[in-house]
Amino acid sequence: MGGRANLQAPECRPGKRGGGWADDFASLWELAGRCFRCSDTRAHAESYVRGHLGRVERKNSWQMAEYLGAASPYAVQHLLCRISWNADAVRDELLRYSRKHLLAPKKKGALI
Repeated sequence: MGGRANLQAPECRPGKRGGGWADDFASLWELAGRCFRCSDTRAHAESYVRGHLGRVERKNSWQMAEYLGAASPYAVQHLLCRISWNADAVRDELLRYSRKHLLAPKKKGALI
């Protein structure tokens, strides 16, 4: 592996309501992105998540790397296997965001 690949997901297309899911994702990622120490790791993780939300038929390292414009899966595998990040903190931010934005006020619900 000569150098680190720069993973970037293709641009999001706005959804039907308001600014679309791209705006919602940006708000969520502002919170969840704090769980990654380095800015380049944060950017790779964001692209990886966007790739999962994109139109990739099979979500394996090769196809995700191809979708993200990388020549090989090494950067995706590096993110998943070698980078230190706090999965519990990301989960907690996702839950906090979901409770605030997806549930009706003063209602309880289950996330599936």
